[in-house]
Amino acid sequence: MIPWAVTDRDPSHRSSDMFQTISRSWSIIGECWDVLKKQKTLLLFPVLSGLACLVVMLSFIAPMLLFPEWAERFMDTARQPQNATTTEQIVGPLLAFAFYFVNYFIIVYFNAALASCAIVHFKGGEPTMGDGLAAATRRLPQILAWALVAATVGMILKAIEQRAEKLGRFIVSLIGLAWSVATYLVVPVLAIEGVGPIDALKRSAAILRQKWGEGLAGNLSLGIIGFLACLPGFALIMVGVALGQAFLLLSAVGVLYLVAVGLVMSTLKQIYIAALYLYAAEGQIAKGFSADDMQQAFLRK
Repeated sequence: MIPWAVTDRDPSHRSSDMFQTISRSWSIIGECWDVLKKQKTLLLFPVLSGLACLVVMLSFIAPMLLFPEWAERFMDTARQPQNATTTEQIVGPLLAFAFYFVNYFIIVYFNAALASCAIVHFKGGEPTMGDGLAAATRRLPQILAWALVAATVGMILKAIEQRAEKLGRFIVSLIGLAWSVATYLVVPVLAIEGVGPIDALKRSAAILRQKWGEGLAGNLSLGIIGFLACLPGFALIMVGVALGQAFLLLSAVGVLYLVAVGLVMSTLKQIYIAALYLYAAEGQIAKGFSADDMQQAFLRK
């Protein structure tokens, strides 16, 4: 699941490793699914997050629709930034940063609410949706600060990537992957410990290092399972498009299916991250998970 997987193993063992990875991922999916069946309200958090992000996107698009000349000028500036005025050079990046920041905040806020509920469940409680939202709201300053940091880092990496050559883009991708690893447990750290953004980053990296050692590599890939789950949706969309307008309903069903899979996989991922945090930070095996699942979450590169 961590997107950094560097290994020096003999190639002959890689197919076996991949099989074991997928097998363990299916096991994790099943355990997270059992949690979701018991706490169905957890699914509402990514739903609300998605709806809120959609509203934000529409709020940014609406002015372009109302004033088409703005949209045309914006596209011209994006295609030929050297022709942009000083004002456009300032306003464009500011709008992009605002979009990043607001979306980061929404996603982290609802993920923190989900993590809080999952951890309460793991400890034997029966959390409600209101409990999760209240927990996230108590951490509002920390979540806002982290969203600011994450948006800033994301914008910087994106700007460097756009201007760099191939080697530079490769280096930026490595930095981005290292950032993903270091920040993997930031959301539950924010939700449970309530520290500031820099301390949350340090804490996330520290407990990962303390529990699994230096030079981490992901050993589980829920993304592979998510991709496999999405295949029926892709098939419906392609069949609907191929058969023509009369069968576009198939494509619509395919899109809805992909949205549903995305929401479920997002929920399962956050449940798993909460379980990993509980194990790494408190040494407690989350209810429904095994010690092997936790110990094999990461390997040394």
